Amino acid sequence: NINLNPPNDFQLRSSLTSKYIDLWRASNSCSIFENETLAIIISYRDREKNLKNLLYNLIPFLERQRIRNYKIFIIEQQAAGPFNKGRLYNIAFNHLMRTYKPTCVTFHDVDLIPENDQNLYSCLSLTHHPLHMSTNIHFDKKSLYTTLYSFLVGGVLTMQPETFIRLNGYSNRYFNWGGEDDDMGLRFLSKDICVQRPTTGYYYATFHSIQTRNPNRFKLLFDATLRQDSDGLNNIDRLASIKNQYEYPLVTWITVEWIEQD
Repeated sequence: NINLNPPNDFQLRSSLTSKYIDLWRASNSCSIFENETLAIIISYRDREKNLKNLLYNLIPFLERQRIRNYKIFIIEQQAAGPFNKGRLYNIAFNHLMRTYKPTCVTFHDVDLIPENDQNLYSCLSLTHHPLHMSTNIHFDKKSLYTTLYSFLVGGVLTMQPETFIRLNGYSNRYFNWGGEDDDMGLRFLSKDICVQRPTTGYYYATFHSIQTRNPNRFKLLFDATLRQDSDGLNNIDRLASIKNQYEYPLVTWITVEWIEQD
């Protein structure tokens, strides 16, 4: 049911208060996850087409799953220079724990669209184990689903807040593309936390331009677990800050700037 051609009148921000929200929400008359508050955090910068496709598909997807108590948080890096996904996730998580207080958190790449309605965006089935939801990815212009490697935890990752706190979040050190998700995988191993991988985790990857690789990623991964307890949630507040926040019915848009480049 993926639609990669949203109508011309579906525009970011303006359409988040429009007829589309009312149309999608009308199909969700009851909830099976009433005791859960879900936060979906999307890291973002300069990928308007990817974000538009994701929101146009993800919101009705969640409504079909009868997930009522959720909100999508778009975390936009306004700082100049290389992109840093880990920092965006960390500053967003700390901010949401002080304000929204979710009981379940999903970290979501902007280019991945869920395809299987049985792939539940929920922590209620978990026994304190994180859920790597994007286990099979259909890349744009390719015909087969792919699992990149067995210990991958990037793409779409769901867990309870206490698990993310135990991990000390993501590393703040990875700029450009590559490394931060593998670093997270090492954090799971060092804390002896198992990762569940659903058989329903099918996603479509929308096209985007090739990103600059992080030339330091392997050096950083070499001593990743040594700095895990000092690099993450507990030092993000000296590195980044919330600049602006815009509220919509199902979406909150937050802009972030760097305090220190480090």
